[in-house]
Formats: sequence, structure tokens, C-alpha cells
Amino acid sequence: MMGVGSSVLPRGRDGALVATAGLLAVAGGAAMAAAAYFVHPLALPLALAGVAFVAVAFVRPAWGLGGALLLVPLETANLPLPTGAVSPSEGALALVGLVWLVRLALRPETVVHPRVRDLPLLVVLVIVVAGVAIAVDPAPVLRVAALWTIFGFAYYQAQSLTSVEMRAVLTAFGVGVGIVGTLGAMRFVQAGETALVAGGTLTNERAAASVADPNYFAALLVIGLLPALALLIGDAKRNAWLLVPVAAAAAGVFLSLSRGATLALAVGVLVLLAWRRARRVALALIALVVVLTFAGANPIVESDYVSTVEERLSTVSDPTRQSRRPEIWSVAVDTAVENPFAGVGLNQFQAVSARQSLFEEGAAIENAHNIYFSLAAETGFIALAAFLVFLGQLAARGVRAMRSRDRLNRMLTLGIMAALVAFGVQGLTVAQIRVPLLVGAAMVLAGMLTRLADDEEAERA
Repeated sequence: MMGVGSSVLPRGRDGALVATAGLLAVAGGAAMAAAAYFVHPLALPLALAGVAFVAVAFVRPAWGLGGALLLVPLETANLPLPTGAVSPSEGALALVGLVWLVRLALRPETVVHPRVRDLPLLVVLVIVVAGVAIAVDPAPVLRVAALWTIFGFAYYQAQSLTSVEMRAVLTAFGVGVGIVGTLGAMRFVQAGETALVAGGTLTNERAAASVADPNYFAALLVIGLLPALALLIGDAKRNAWLLVPVAAAAAGVFLSLSRGATLALAVGVLVLLAWRRARRVALALIALVVVLTFAGANPIVESDYVSTVEERLSTVSDPTRQSRRPEIWSVAVDTAVENPFAGVGLNQFQAVSARQSLFEEGAAIENAHNIYFSLAAETGFIALAAFLVFLGQLAARGVRAMRSRDRLNRMLTLGIMAALVAFGVQGLTVAQIRVPLLVGAAMVLAGMLTRLADDEEAERA
């Protein structure tokens, strides 16, 4: 007869399992303590989360991409690495790219393979990697080269998505930027009155969240909200709730006081207006605004915030006033001419600025404030030409994909095209390629557009 409590004492195989679990718990605790002491307090939990994320992304790549873009509000929570910090979204996008590589090796029939048409991308990446050898500070070049290469893998992974999966990924992205826009707008409002000087050219307070720089912050919002807006217009009954994140992201763009982003958003909306449904929605909204204004019920007409945005945007007609951009662009062109084949190395423009005495607020200017001049100066004319060819390819694919008779495919194509066109337009005044997250998100959008064009071509064949 067993004594009291004897039934809880494990025996045989159960005892071995309990002992093993205990040893694993002790080992796990020791590993967590060591990782917290020698690396980072969150190193082991993040590693375990990464393993779980990879497992999910391997089985459902769309979930991986959607999860990565949904994490954009956590952009400031960086994990420090020897070559620089990586944000959760950047890390998740990189893991999705690596998953594509694993699937290519283990299940090649489930992924899209590189093709000859991808030669322009390969040229850019090869020259970026070559910049490690010539850069004054090779560490950031190595980091960016690694991330861009892995984001290239994510570009291929995105080409494996179905239209329904693309809709889910873009919805997650829209929610993510909606949260970011809300945070930025709240910080702007809480900051109180914003002072504009030099006729609105300069400002002391602007909306920003997740991405500290207001221009990069706005760039993230623009490329996330335009596809979500297309989904909202295309199927208002299903996606009516997307009005909330879209409006929040749009508010963030305007309150960032970024002239380039506001112009880019306007151009992106013009791309959407190529869609008859979008034109009908636009006319209805204009009529509503006119009626509210004449009725004295327009809530934004007398808003101080709207007045601030209007004054800031009024300087678009003279964007270089009180600005050193022309001088910066001139230095970038001279640098490209002096280093035509491989430039000075990606993210190395600051060293050039220091030599040319281009300083702002006591520090050498970091970039050329223009994607195209930045690429020319930092990677040379060959990489710039390859990049422009890639943009031309995307434009051709977008035109081809817009011929689709499928309603979902058309709304996806127009939303993605609007986002990529806006990205290129804002690149005239901002070098968004300095932010890996923006590059990764743009590559995912490019991969989706490529798949939509391929589907349309296959359907007509």
C-alpha cells in the first residue's frame, strides 16, 4: 500500500522525463543569464522568438512577410550587433529572406528562382559589396551589403505569394504604418506650437515616430498607406476598417511637414486616379468637403495645425531657399565624376562632406539628400544606371499587370505602383535607401509587382 503522497513521486520513464526537463530548465536559465550578462538582456528571448518566426515563415512565407511589416512600430527597439543595430522589422525581413534561401535548397519547386532579368539588381549588389574594399569605414558598408543581399532574397520570396496572400501582407503593413502615424501625430500635438522660420522653410518641431528622422518617417508611411488605400477603394465593404489606419498614416505624413513626402503622396494618389473607381471616390470626397465648407462645418479649415502644414508646403515652389541641397548635390556629382566605377562606398558621403566642409548643426552632412545623386557618389555611375534600369523594369511590369481583368489583382497592382512611384519621387529630395527597413519594404513591394505581372503574362499566353 502506497503512503500518503507517494502517487506524486515519478518512477521509471516519467522520472527520466522530469529529470530531463529539470536539466533543460537549469541549462536554459544558465544560458539566459549568460546571454543577458555578455550580450543583451533580451538576446536569448529574441533568439527563441526568431527560431519560432523562422519556423512559421518557412511553412507560411506570407505570414512571415506580414508579421515583419506589422512590426514597423517597433523600429526604435534595436538589437545591437557588431556592425550596427537591427530593428525587429529589419531582422524579420532578413529572416524571411534567409528562409527563401533555405527553401531554395530544400524545396526548390516552391520558390521563384533568379532569372536573367534580375541582372540589374545583381550589378548593384556586386558594386555595393565591392565598396567594402574602398570605404573609409567599411563596417556600415558590410552591414548594408549583407542586408540588401538578404532583402533581395525577400524580393524573390514575395514573388511566390498569391494575390490573397499579398492582400493580407499589405493589410498588415497598412495597420503597422497606421500605428506609426498615430504615434507621430500624437507627439507632434503634445509638443505644442510649432515654430516655422524663414518663410516656412525651417521648423523646430515635426511629427516622427519609430523612424526618428521626419523625412524617413514620412517615407515609411507613404509606401505603407497607398497600397492600403487601394484596398480600401477597391473593396470598401470588406476593407472599410482600413480607413482608420490610412487616415492616421496620412495625418502622420502631413504633420511630419516633409515637403518631399507630401509631394510623393500626392503623386501616388494621382497614380491611383488612373482607376475609375478611385476617381469616383475622389469626386465624392471633394463634393463632401465643398458642402461642409459652405455649411461652415468643415472641422479642419480653421485648424492651427492645417495652417502650419499649409505654410510649410507653400515653400515647395522654392524648395532650395535657405537650403544647402544645391551645394550638396554639386559635391555628390563631383564625387561621382572622380569615382565613376564604384563610388566611395555606400553610406560614406559623410567623409566626403567633411573634406568639403559641408556641415550642418556642427556635423558633416551624412547623405546627398537624393537617392540618385547618393548612388552616383557612393556606388558610381554603373550601379546608378543598373538601378535606373531596374526602375524601368518595374514600371513596365506595372503597366503589364494593370491589364489584368481580375479585380483584386488590379487593386493590388495600382496600390503597389502608387507606393513605388511615390518612393521614387520622394527620392528626389531624400535618400531613403539609408534606412534598411525602407529598402526591405520596397523590395517586397517590387517582388509582389513582379509576380502580378508574371501572372498576367501567363494568363494571356
